[in-house]
Amino acid sequence: MTGDQDAMANLRKIAAALGDDQMREFAIEALEPVAETARSLVPVRSGVTKEGIVVSGRLPDGGEAEFNGKAAFVGVLEGGSFWGWFVELGTVKVRAEPFLIPAVDAETDHVFDILGQLAGRAIMAAV
Repeated sequence: MTGDQDAMANLRKIAAALGDDQMREFAIEALEPVAETARSLVPVRSGVTKEGIVVSGRLPDGGEAEFNGKAAFVGVLEGGSFWGWFVELGTVKVRAEPFLIPAVDAETDHVFDILGQLAGRAIMAAV
């Protein structure tokens, strides 16, 4: 077998280029189409919920939740986060007007395409 040392060296380079922090940045960039679609679907009264739809590495409370701080989130994370849940899920008196779930459904393939392109470029640059 030849080339195994080169292959191992390239795998180490790829692992360094695609660490958790880099993949989180890629995920934040790749999730932006979901946020854009959600902004286009959310019903607007005051615009507070629409303006609060973002992609972030942090939750509304400032925490990073699980995944050891390596996750990316999309949703109503700023400003109108309190009301966003009522719009998305409804209440006993108000019907649901989902905008996040349909945005995720509509953009899933696009998100993975972007993520693959970003990771692919990083791999090619690393080797």
